[in-house]
Amino acid sequence: MSRFVVQKTPQFFATMETLSEAYKEFYESECPIDAFPKAIRDVARTYSVGRNLPMELLCFCACGILSGAMGRVFKAKNAVSGGYTQTGNIFVLGVGESSTGKSASIRALFSNLGRRVLGEISEYQRELAKFKKTKTKRMQDELNGEDSFDFEDEISDSPKPPKNPDFIVKNSTSEAMIKAMEASGGEIFSVCEEARDSIYIVAGNYRKQGDDTESLNSGWCGEPIKHSRIVNGVFNVPNPCIFLLWMVQNDVIDTIVSKNKGSFIGSGFLGRFLYCRGAPKTIPASKENIPLDEAAISRWENQLAEAYQIRKRGLPLWFDTDKEAFDYFWEFDAFNTKLMNGKLRTQAPLLGKARENAIRLAIIFAHAEGADRITADIAKRACRVVSYSICVSVVLFSSGMLPDIENDRAKMDAMIRQNDGFYKKISFFDQYSSLRSERVEFIVHTFPDLYEIVKKGKGRYVVLKDRLNDAKQVLGIETDDDDDLF
Repeated sequence: MSRFVVQKTPQFFATMETLSEAYKEFYESECPIDAFPKAIRDVARTYSVGRNLPMELLCFCACGILSGAMGRVFKAKNAVSGGYTQTGNIFVLGVGESSTGKSASIRALFSNLGRRVLGEISEYQRELAKFKKTKTKRMQDELNGEDSFDFEDEISDSPKPPKNPDFIVKNSTSEAMIKAMEASGGEIFSVCEEARDSIYIVAGNYRKQGDDTESLNSGWCGEPIKHSRIVNGVFNVPNPCIFLLWMVQNDVIDTIVSKNKGSFIGSGFLGRFLYCRGAPKTIPASKENIPLDEAAISRWENQLAEAYQIRKRGLPLWFDTDKEAFDYFWEFDAFNTKLMNGKLRTQAPLLGKARENAIRLAIIFAHAEGADRITADIAKRACRVVSYSICVSVVLFSSGMLPDIENDRAKMDAMIRQNDGFYKKISFFDQYSSLRSERVEFIVHTFPDLYEIVKKGKGRYVVLKDRLNDAKQVLGIETDDDDDLF
């Protein structure tokens, strides 16, 4: 098991200590390698040992690739109440410095599916070229008076294009994504070894007005996409399904968060990802050439092939959910909801899709283990992986929000103290300053000795810590004991 290491600053301790205490049984500061299915662990281990690649990245990449092979036809039922069903498509974001094995991990695990898909496309192209050549010749025969075939029957024999995901490397704009979905029946699988430009585009770093997350969010949850094209007008993708496997360096996270002052987190896009970090490259324990475990690779390739064949049939494959698994998913969601409403309120968008991601992982785990249902054991292991992902995301995005933190704190403090004041409504900062509410809350949680957030009805106020009692007296605020639990 690999230790997740982060450079901690004094401002950062409060957040991480709170997270560690809050998570208790759910908290995973180390990547729970043992939680992944054996087939994934085995193929990850052979590439980790044989090619010195990080186990965390390999395991998460394997889940992302297997999800892409499975497509939208693998579904879970009875995992949540209300008759709601869940598909197994996931977004994976691997983060690490250069040369930590991000690209190599994708290439090692993705080669088989890539060959299979590209092989089908090549076969289709060969058949199409053959058809066109035959059609041209027989049209010429027709013109020459040689009535040798029924032309209408020949046209009907035109080869059909395979239904495969489009592999998009860059240009992940709404326009590019929807164009790809239009051509592939609503499904796309974006695999990007260096997604710096992709995530900058989505975050709106290259545009003046807002981010570009709406279509990707819809593609994650399967909601219809309606998009306006400048040239071709409005068109719809009624049943989209998007799979993302992106790799970025640490500085990308810092850039998008510092530029957006935390507002991008609130879009909901980042909360849909499963996060992992690649450990720094290490010196191999031995100089000897360690051969790859071909049996483990073969089992992995067979699993991809099986999933891909089921996907091609286009018929739903349902995984029922045991009552104990349902209960565990519910408890996991209740816990994270409590955390979202407590002292991790600023990171709430990163926790909001925890249960859904756990169910999606459980679908992948069930298929990988040859199960016909989601058991309590599968549910618990999927939740462990998601918990680790949450811990990684909280660290990443909290760290990214630290640049200029002291300047922003001083600005917020000055606004609070105007006219001898000692509190301000959070919405005030959204209205009268460049500080977004997410940034204000982050500042408060970064400096817990200086500020506190209190509630009165639906209103929330930032209060100077040393004037807390005065503020409560003036506002008539009752202490919410629940806020102190997490």
